[in-house]
Amino acid sequence: MASPNLSELVTTTLRKRSKILADAVSNHNAFWRRMTQKGNVKLIDGGRTIIQEFDYAANATFKFYSGHEVLDISASDVISAAEFNWKQANVNVVGSGLELDIQNAGDSKVMDFLEARIKNAERTMMNNLSTSAYSDGTGSSSKEIGGLQLLVADTPTTGTVGGVNRATSTNAFFRNITFDATTDGGAAADSANIQSLMKRAA
Repeated sequence: MASPNLSELVTTTLRKRSKILADAVSNHNAFWRRMTQKGNVKLIDGGRTIIQEFDYAANATFKFYSGHEVLDISASDVISAAEFNWKQANVNVVGSGLELDIQNAGDSKVMDFLEARIKNAERTMMNNLSTSAYSDGTGSSSKEIGGLQLLVADTPTTGTVGGVNRATSTNAFFRNITFDATTDGGAAADSANIQSLMKRAA
């Protein structure tokens, strides 16, 4: 057999190709997909930081009154905001001139090389963002986004979120609710009691 040792069959017969790049990367994007479907993804076009305003208390001057009774005209502090820093992420897409202009061209081009790599980069980006969406924001030297572990903490009386210290009693409004089935509900969760336990936690 002559060099480079390609058999007659290999030399004369092409491989059967689907011409479709199968997605073996997008494997845990359920959280982002659900957020997007429910309209809970907000696009922000700029700003020094990201500010989320909220009203955290009822106006304390409410009262029923009669006739000329004196009304409470004192100011009520009911509005504040959380502040978040921008986070950045990157995926590089690289192709040489040989790959893009010569090898992936003409009749030999089964699919677009650059387009396939861009799709892979997009999936890689979404997979890593999905992982971060469940994180506490301390990964990659705290450059990572703060996810559900930060916002919905196991111990909601600790930590600072958006500049709001949840350990301070006056900031109790910024704490999430926790419920331990055994400790708070009196029994381990199972198929018989899970619904009632969830109602008690609401």
